[in-house]
Amino acid sequence: MNANTKPTYCVDLAKNKFQVHAFSARGEVLQRRTLTRAKFDELFSNPRTPWGLVVMEACACSKYWA
Repeated sequence: MNANTKPTYCVDLAKNKFQVHAFSARGEVLQRRTLTRAKFDELFSNPRTPWGLVVMEACACSKYWA
């Protein structure tokens, strides 16, 4: 898989649920999912999930949660 085919994962963080949107290099939507923390871990630890760029939102209180 080259850089032109790797997906971009956009993650909206929350306390209990994560919204994940995956896009192709051409901007096509590959998936949209709402995941629990456990399912989020499963998705990104699964060897069948394609490697790609992961982008996470940050808010003013992100330092508090870190």
